[in-house]
Amino acid sequence: MMTRTTKHLPLLSTSTQSSESQLSPPLDTPAQISSVPAPIATMFMPQSDQPSKAEVDAAELEASSNVRNFSVACLMLYIAPHVVDYVRKLF
Repeated sequence: MMTRTTKHLPLLSTSTQSSESQLSPPLDTPAQISSVPAPIATMFMPQSDQPSKAEVDAAELEASSNVRNFSVACLMLYIAPHVVDYVRKLF
């Protein structure tokens, strides 16, 4: 019978207080967010144009159509085994 030996590594002693003081505070207010340098802001928060009313309406129509099609597909998949059993019993 083989026994497995493990070495326990010593824990690193770091104080959480010093590591917390090195972290920058979160960007909560719009003034803090707007203080981010422009190249970094455009890299991580790109500005986009506002969609027009027609584009919003088209996106809403497409989304509602997708939800309706998904619901019908789910219903058809749920009913399919029952239909197959019913048809088998007929013949």
